[in-house]
Amino acid sequence: SVWYSESGVGPNTIVRFKPGTKSFSRWSVPSGGGVIRHMAATHRGDIYIACSGVNKVGIVMVNHP
Repeated sequence: SVWYSESGVGPNTIVRFKPGTKSFSRWSVPSGGGVIRHMAATHRGDIYIACSGVNKVGIVMVNHP
């Protein structure tokens, strides 16, 4: 999967693109206008995010099969 953030839109979003299925999934980030600077995947495939401007860290919980 390819992950990226769409910051500066309301609301900010984390986007996953699956090349094999050519599908996109989106998760809203209720950070209040912060910009996602860093992302890191866990061994389960969830994504930790760090948002500047609001000094918050969050996790995107991905549904696992």
